[in-house]
Amino acid sequence: MTYPFDCITDFIFVETEIAPADVILVPGANHPQLMEKAASLYKQGFAPYILPSGGYKPHVGTTEWNYLQNIGIENGVSEAAILKEDKTPYELPGGRLEEFESFLEGLRREVHEETGLHVTMVFGEETKIETNDEDSNVEAMKPFAVYQTINGPVDSLGAYFRCQASGNLVKEGDETEDIKWISVDELHSSLEKNLIDFSWVDKSGIIYYLKWYYMQKQKM
Repeated sequence: MTYPFDCITDFIFVETEIAPADVILVPGANHPQLMEKAASLYKQGFAPYILPSGGYKPHVGTTEWNYLQNIGIENGVSEAAILKEDKTPYELPGGRLEEFESFLEGLRREVHEETGLHVTMVFGEETKIETNDEDSNVEAMKPFAVYQTINGPVDSLGAYFRCQASGNLVKEGDETEDIKWISVDELHSSLEKNLIDFSWVDKSGIIYYLKWYYMQKQKM
């Protein structure tokens, strides 16, 4: 069953506070336990539908959506209650940091896992400092931009980094498919003509970058 994403108005995101809603959102197959939790919430009557992520996981040999769908069915969810987006929007490479992982380590790991590329330069890396105490280490640095959701399915805070990378794009990465480069001008034109769409979080980062990019061009 497909379901246009913009028709869903009330969400449960399985990692946040739980309340009755239209649908339960489930991210990535790296965390199948979240689908199990979603199945439990579904059976408790919190929402009539579950919407899993739709990327690709090569190590399980199937699409991520099918992988999560199977977990849901195994845990008592009706097949008709597991939704599939009509069209999955593009996302920038990224993800959550592992416990006590540094910004740069996490950045390089996520980019390589999802695209096959190796980050060779991070603009702003020279601003990084570390404080080391007897029982703690803390880093601080200047990212390209930060974001905070002020409405939406989940409260989220994150950072964007501007990088250079080398290597060859993989056909399918960790939770990713249809990986591609796109020029800045083509990106700008495609967004204006609604020929391309980005996830609700990454769209703000893309627009912020385009504004910065064209301001820099005007200064030249």
